[in-house]
Amino acid sequence: MLRNIDTRFGVTVIFTPLLAIFYITIFQQTLENIRTIFSDKESLFFIIIFYPLLEEFAFRGFIQECIARRSNNYTFNSYLTLANVITSILFASIHFVHHHPFFALMTFFPSLLLGYFKEHYKHLAPSIFLHMYFNVWSLLIII
Repeated sequence: MLRNIDTRFGVTVIFTPLLAIFYITIFQQTLENIRTIFSDKESLFFIIIFYPLLEEFAFRGFIQECIARRSNNYTFNSYLTLANVITSILFASIHFVHHHPFFALMTFFPSLLLGYFKEHYKHLAPSIFLHMYFNVWSLLIII
């Protein structure tokens, strides 16, 4: 079982930059745009470290846990729980405040992955790491 989870985690880590590279290639991002976003150290701290920590503790550590307890850990299949789906909907909803609606909606899918890894590892560390990792690559996509 642990081997399958590690494989899925590894695939997620490998797939993320490939998706970003594909997107950057299609929309022809320039090196100048990438340098500009990475020159603002304060924003980078918040986007890459602070927000992922805060959001993971709030959403996966608190909200998803509360919903899981109240729903008796109801699962749709071996990968998807009711708590994860509801938490991911809430997670995507808060991104409408500062993001274009398309990008806000797109946070739903990575959120499902974050919730999945939190549930299967039974620890926040994998989801925190992935959230930080996703944010680094998403910076390259949205500039």
